[in-house]
Amino acid sequence: MEKISNFFWKLVWGLTFLISSTILLNAVFIPGNVNGTSSYYNQIYIFFSAVVLGITLLIFLKQMEKSRLFRNVLLSVTTIALICFELYLAIKMQGAQGVDDFDVRLQIAKLLTGSRVWSGYFDFAPNIITTIVMAGVVKLFGGATHIGIITNLFQFIMIDISIVLGYRMAKRYLGTRYSNLFLLLCELFSPLWLTALILYTDPLAASLGIIGIYLGCRSFDVENFVGRLVQSALAVFFITFASAAKMNLVILFIAWILIVAFNRQDKLIGKLAILLVSVCIFVVATMSFTSIKKNMNAPTEGSFPYSYWVAVGYNSDTDGTVWKNGIDTWSDTNRYKTKQDKDEYDKRLVTNSIKENGVLGLLSLYQRKINGQWSVGTLGVESRFYQIQKRSSYISEYIYSPRRILLFTLVQITYIWILLGMCLASFLLFAKTNVVKKNVTLNFMAIYFLGIFLFHTFLWEVQPRYGYIVIIPMIYMATVGINKLSDEVVTNKFMRNNVNSLSIILIVGLFVGFVQGIKIFTSPINDSRIVMGQDFFRRDTLKIAPKQKITEKVKIVNYFNEWKLSDIDKNPKLSVEIDGEKFGSHKKTTIGVHNISIENISKKPQYLQLVKSDKMDLLQEPINGYSNYYLPVQAIENRYVQPIKGWMYGISFVLLLVCVWYNRYYLSKFTQQ
Repeated sequence: MEKISNFFWKLVWGLTFLISSTILLNAVFIPGNVNGTSSYYNQIYIFFSAVVLGITLLIFLKQMEKSRLFRNVLLSVTTIALICFELYLAIKMQGAQGVDDFDVRLQIAKLLTGSRVWSGYFDFAPNIITTIVMAGVVKLFGGATHIGIITNLFQFIMIDISIVLGYRMAKRYLGTRYSNLFLLLCELFSPLWLTALILYTDPLAASLGIIGIYLGCRSFDVENFVGRLVQSALAVFFITFASAAKMNLVILFIAWILIVAFNRQDKLIGKLAILLVSVCIFVVATMSFTSIKKNMNAPTEGSFPYSYWVAVGYNSDTDGTVWKNGIDTWSDTNRYKTKQDKDEYDKRLVTNSIKENGVLGLLSLYQRKINGQWSVGTLGVESRFYQIQKRSSYISEYIYSPRRILLFTLVQITYIWILLGMCLASFLLFAKTNVVKKNVTLNFMAIYFLGIFLFHTFLWEVQPRYGYIVIIPMIYMATVGINKLSDEVVTNKFMRNNVNSLSIILIVGLFVGFVQGIKIFTSPINDSRIVMGQDFFRRDTLKIAPKQKITEKVKIVNYFNEWKLSDIDKNPKLSVEIDGEKFGSHKKTTIGVHNISIENISKKPQYLQLVKSDKMDLLQEPINGYSNYYLPVQAIENRYVQPIKGWMYGISFVLLLVCVWYNRYYLSKFTQQ
C-alpha cells in the first residue's frame, strides 16, 4: 500500500505541476485570448510590474520573519482595511446583474411572501439550495426591503470565514510564515471577495467546501477513533452541503474519498469504517437536501440537461462555451422538443466532435478551453455589471466599467504569482512525495483543484467564473512555492552582485510597457452605463383596457442623458409620456422624480410585457394600482471615458519605480547579512 500511495501522490503533484505551468504560460503571454478580454491587458507592463511587485512581496515576507512588529502592523492594517472596504461595498454596491443574479433575488422575494411557486429559471434546479438559504437569511435579518445589503454582507462573511479557516490550516500544518502569506494573498486578490457583490451560488458553495476541508483535515489530528469518525462525518456533511449548493462540488467528496484512501495512516479496518460512514452521510445528507427542495415545491435535478453541457464542452466552434461567434448552442439544441430528442442530438454532437477533431484537434480545443477559463485572474468579474439597481455608486466605476482596467492589472499580477507559487510548490512536492504524503491539507487542495480543472477541461463548459471555487486552494498551495522563492531570491549572492543591472532592466521594461499603454488605456472610449435600471428579459403580461393609463414614479439620483423603455414606446397603440411630454421628444433627463405614464389609445385591450416582482429594495416603487408590476425602464449615461485616468496611470508608474528602488535597497541589505 505504501508504494501505491507514493505513486498516487507523485501522479497528483506531477499533474498539478504540468497544469499550473500551462495556466501560467497562458496567463503571462496570452491572457483572455479566447474569451475576448485580451484588450484589458498590457502584457509588457504587467510582466515587469509582476516582477517588481513580486520581489517586493518576497522582501516583505523576509521582513515579517525578522520583525514581529512589522508583521503585526502590516497584517493588522491590511485586514482592517479589507473589512472596512467590504462594509463600504456591501452598503454602496447594491444591484443585480440580470440573469442568474436577479432570478435568485426575484425568487427570494417570492419565497418571503410564503409563495412556493418557482420561476422557470429553476426548471433544471440551479441555485435552489442557495436561494432557500438566502431567503432564510434575508427573512431573519430584515426582509426583502433590505435584500441587497443583507445578501452582500452574508456572502462577504462566508468568504471571510473561508479565509480565516485557510489561515488557520496554513498556520497549523505549514507554519506561521505560510499563514501570513496566505492572508496577504487573499486580501490582495480582489476577485475572491468582489464576487460577493453578485448573488450567485459560488461564494456559498466555495465557503462550505473550505469548511468541509478544514474539518476533514482536523479529523486527522484526533487520536480517538470514534472522534475521528464524528469529525469526518461533520466534514462530509459540509462537503455534501456544498455539492447541494453547486453540483460540481461532488468532486470535493471524491477528493475526500481519495484522501481517506491514500493519506490516512489508519489500519485497513479503520479506513473502511471512515469510508463507509462518509458514503452514508453523503447519501443521507443528499436525500435530506432533496427533501428540503420537495418541501419547498422546488424542481429537482431529474430534468437537468447533462448531455447538453457535455456537448457545449466539445463544441470547437464556441471553444467550449454556450455562445460565441453568433453560435447559440442553447437555441440549437432547443430545436428539438422532447428531452430524449435533445439528449440524442447532443450525444451525436459529442461523438461527431471527437471523430472530426482527432487527437490534435482535441488537444487544440482543450488548450483553448484552458485559456478561456484559467488565463485571467478576474474569475468572471470581467463580465459583470449591474443591470438592475436604484442608483449607481462611485466605486462601481472602478469595478464594473471601463475604468476597471487598473484593478484588472493588479489582479492579473497577483494571479501570476499565485500560479508561479503553485508551479514551484507542485514541483517541490513531486520531488518529495514520501514527505508530502503526510501533509493532508496540501494533498486535499491539490486533488480538489485537479478535479475541477479536469472536469471542465475534458468534459464540461468553461467560463472564467468556474475557477472561483478553487481559488483558495490555489492560494494555499502557492504559499509553499512563494516562500521557497523568498528563501532563494532575497538572500541570494547573485542578486546582490547584479542588483543594479536588474534594477535597470526592470526600469527599462516598465518604461516600455508604460509608453505602450498610454494611448491604449488613457484615450477616451465610448461607453454607456446604467445608472438606474429595472429592465429584465423575464416578464409577465399586464392587460390594460382601452383609454386606461398606468403610471410609475421613478427617482433618479445620478446624472444621465438617455431613457430606455424596452420596446414599449415603439407600439403605435400606446402613448408613452415622461412628465407629460411624449417619450422621445422630452428633454427631462434631470436628477429627481419623474412620472412615466403609458396609455392605451386604441379601441382594444393591450398586453404589456412588464417586470413582475414582490417588493424589493433594488426596484423603484411599483406602478400605481399594481403592487407587483414595474416598467422595464432604464436611465443611461452615454459618455466618453478613459479606461485609466492619465494622472492615475502616471502615479502607478511612479509607485512601481519606488518599488524598484525599495527592492534594490533591501536586496543589498539582506544579501550582505
